[in-house]
Amino acid sequence: IKFGTKQYAECALFSPKDDMFLTGSSDGFIEVWDYLAGKYRTDLKYQAEDDLMSHEEKICCMCFSREGEMLATGGAEKKLKVWRLRSGKVLRRIELVRVPSCITFSRDGAQLLVGFPDGAIRIYGLKSGKVLKELHGHTSSVNDIHYSADGASIITGSADGTIRVWSHQTAQCIKVLRPPQVREGTSVLRLCPLPDDREKFLVCCRSPILQYMSVDGTFSSKIDTKADVADACLSAKGTFIYALGDDGSLRIFKADDASEVLIEVNVLSSRVLGISHHAQKNALAVYGTGSVVHIMRPK
Repeated sequence: IKFGTKQYAECALFSPKDDMFLTGSSDGFIEVWDYLAGKYRTDLKYQAEDDLMSHEEKICCMCFSREGEMLATGGAEKKLKVWRLRSGKVLRRIELVRVPSCITFSRDGAQLLVGFPDGAIRIYGLKSGKVLKELHGHTSSVNDIHYSADGASIITGSADGTIRVWSHQTAQCIKVLRPPQVREGTSVLRLCPLPDDREKFLVCCRSPILQYMSVDGTFSSKIDTKADVADACLSAKGTFIYALGDDGSLRIFKADDASEVLIEVNVLSSRVLGISHHAQKNALAVYGTGSVVHIMRPK
């Protein structure tokens, strides 16, 4: 998927239920693509009429609701927007005091959990648009944020080198975890829930080491990717690990035996931004500050 010479995808993700692929770009537009054909979706009326979903400034973060019907986006102009994806209509606008760094829906779609670069975390009611709770403890950017499978806990990863587990009900921190196989203070970039056990995560830090973590605080099975990792994700069934290096290289490992690299290929020559895998299908997207998003079907 190609963009204009001065535009690129700041973030990208697959719809959890169908063949939609979304990009949030450096110029503030959110666009929907048919990733199988690599084409712009003109069957959506609002895109056919060039009435795109957008923010005033670049897109910083995006997420789908559980069923994929709603999309939440955060813009650098300090706003959240919630969209009905099929119609492209805004359901809710929320003014923020800071630029958001990550976002996720609650399981019932009634709340938005938002992380910020200063370490703050806030829970917003979708109906009211108001802050319902605040979580304090991280001292640097919140890079990734999740609810536990039952919705009772919140799990966050931060540039301060910690992973925190919080009570959703009380907004209090229950555990502070530090990945043991990396230098203390190394930024936690991504927490990837295992598809078959969402109480366990693949932890991606800015280091060559990936490792598994349980919400109870147990770390296990480190994977040495041989190069600093910028982002990582799991295949739809959790069978494979995809590690995207700072150098633009993609390394693929078997999840049950990550002692050897199955495939290594150079994908990006620009600054690396991220990687995303479809929740159900064999499709992988890699993107950086170049004007191209690469969509692959790993074999």
